[in-house]
Amino acid sequence: MTTDERRSACARAQYRAQLRTHPCPLVPTQPIIQHIRRRLRGLGFRQVARLAGVHCDTVRRILKGRARHIRQATARRITAIRAKRRAPGADVSSWRTRQLLKAIAAEGWTREDICRMTGRSQSALRCDQPRVKVATAEAVEDLYRRLMSEDATVLEGLPVRDNL
Repeated sequence: MTTDERRSACARAQYRAQLRTHPCPLVPTQPIIQHIRRRLRGLGFRQVARLAGVHCDTVRRILKGRARHIRQATARRITAIRAKRRAPGADVSSWRTRQLLKAIAAEGWTREDICRMTGRSQSALRCDQPRVKVATAEAVEDLYRRLMSEDATVLEGLPVRDNL
């Protein structure tokens, strides 16, 4: 064993001893990373940090793998978050958006009508990419709900089309 190997082995042993005797218990970040990636999909690191009440650099270091251990209290705050709303700029699968656009078009609405009612450009509604922005997906879903509701008579100045 070389001198460098002995030093690194000694440093690892000291680090492990520090983890056991640290005044604030430390926990590994791997379960936290999995929680953020699986349960909080669609939330950006800034939004996760804001909801958890921790600094955004802490969440960024965790996600980038720079922090291998964090305080137990920080881990509890992050794992307590339940995703309710996704960040508007995050990407999601475009499959559902494509299906909703096809259903709206099958009801007789033109692409121009859909663009006007959602406030999105035609390029944003093309959905030929595997991912779309959350804001676009939510706008299309909201439009679908409004158009398909039975009590809708007028929608933003456009009459509801008769489906005979």
